[in-house]
Amino acid sequence: MQEREKVLKPPKEVVIESSSHLSVSAESWIEDVNPEKGIELIEQELQYQIADLEKLKKKFPDGVLQMMKIPGLGPKRAGFLFKEMKIDSIEKLKNAATS
Repeated sequence: MQEREKVLKPPKEVVIESSSHLSVSAESWIEDVNPEKGIELIEQELQYQIADLEKLKKKFPDGVLQMMKIPGLGPKRAGFLFKEMKIDSIEKLKNAATS
């Protein structure tokens, strides 16, 4: 009889501090899984998340990501400013706010 694998749910926590550092809470993800298979599953999930992040970075200029660091200006509002008002930097945002 083959050993049964059980995958509970995706990680509760994936923290991206920089492009070279990822932290995953693996305990919440895998239970009763062969350790090698568990590591393989975590690495695969991280590769998907990195690919998604790279797609987002290409879609939005760095200035839009910098604008999201302004308190009260989250991804939804920054996306609106970029798509609808063509504001893609903090400098352009300052100019728009003062004119």
